[in-house]
Amino acid sequence: MTSRERFLAAMAYEPTDRAPLWDEGIREDVRERWAAEGLPVDDSLADHFTYDARDEVGFDLMPQPDPTPAPDHASLLRQLRTLYEPTPDRLADDWDARAKRWVDRDGVLGIRVWRGLVQPLGVGNFRTLEPAFLSFYDDPDGVAALLSAITDCNVAMCERALRGFTPDYAVFDEPIAGAYGPVVSPDLFRRFCLPQYARLVQTLKARGVRWFLVRSYGNPLDLLPVWLDAGINMLWCVEGGSSGVDCLELRREYGRDLRLIGGIDQNLLVGDGQALDDGFDRVVAPLVADGGFIPLSDGRIRSNVAWPAYRAYREGLARHVSGVSPEGSCAPAP
Repeated sequence: MTSRERFLAAMAYEPTDRAPLWDEGIREDVRERWAAEGLPVDDSLADHFTYDARDEVGFDLMPQPDPTPAPDHASLLRQLRTLYEPTPDRLADDWDARAKRWVDRDGVLGIRVWRGLVQPLGVGNFRTLEPAFLSFYDDPDGVAALLSAITDCNVAMCERALRGFTPDYAVFDEPIAGAYGPVVSPDLFRRFCLPQYARLVQTLKARGVRWFLVRSYGNPLDLLPVWLDAGINMLWCVEGGSSGVDCLELRREYGRDLRLIGGIDQNLLVGDGQALDDGFDRVVAPLVADGGFIPLSDGRIRSNVAWPAYRAYREGLARHVSGVSPEGSCAPAP
């Protein structure tokens, strides 16, 4: 199977030759340590391990141009509302040529369509966080108008960008949570974001996209019912394992409506090895057997992970993903 065929079959709970094996990404300083531990400097990791071909593309999701200083946050929101126009320069100059190549592809292709709730409100650091959050209560109409303008832009850009090809999944980035939960309530998120997500999902569905991924951080699970109501059907909680996110429990609670990426707490890669093996047995094995799951470290690989530990992790993945005929072994209890 090609990487694309494998991904599409896995997400549809159909038989595959193996579960997808994605690249989790490594931080820049990691290779320096690994070179000292035996990985040749010129070697690609693909020389040692199997990775499915995958790419994520998208249009410019930022305001154009950057906003200028404003006397208050309400004024900033009004200004930002004018900076989201679906202009041609939001796409790369060679987009149409690349789109022609994407029609007949073997790799998995995702498109980024949403950059989150908080950042578009003008949050760039801790100092700007408070006025942005207060605006939900002091200027709710201004917040709603800005989010609607952003969605108008993103919908128009999706319609323009997807002429001639269909991506395999769409990415909604939502960095809105920490280890103890999301920074906004589910009710507030439902009020302001559900309409935006739903519009984008419907636009993409009309163009043949089937899989809609929320990529969040920490523990955002209080927001999961809102995402499901919007049509989201994939979840990737980066650094979720150390924040109490358990992919096996999510499958038992939500069943096959929710496909999952991750499941391997990145902290297990710096343990004694037995904890990683236990994680493979407890989480990865049953979820791979059930389907709709891409096993992966739940965070980028950091320099505290030794080369032998990374090698053991990737070799463990390879042992657990072969020959998947979904069995439904993680279905919710009746």
